[in-house]
Amino acid sequence: MPDKEMWWQRTYPLVTFTSTQEAIAGEQTGKDCLIPCILLPVPREISEGCGLALRVRPADFPRFLVCLKQKGIGVRGYYWNECDHSWERFTKFSETTFLSPPKNDKIK
Repeated sequence: MPDKEMWWQRTYPLVTFTSTQEAIAGEQTGKDCLIPCILLPVPREISEGCGLALRVRPADFPRFLVCLKQKGIGVRGYYWNECDHSWERFTKFSETTFLSPPKNDKIK
């Protein structure tokens, strides 16, 4: 069970989904893979997908992506850019690492 602090940790990565069913399946996948995650509304700065997102700890993010990929669940990942105070989309992520987006892909 995720701790309640995850709700307020804006610096933790977010994963968005295209449908509510995928968001719920993503949450179940996190539980099955023993990855703490919390389902929450997509921040209004992002406003895409079904309106639901999952927040995971940064250390668990790559493993969570692997689990989602194995289940065939497509996602978009976002991280909080503390310098610009905006959400930015990951342009590429893999099982072992995730990379920041180009500077022109900001969501304010």
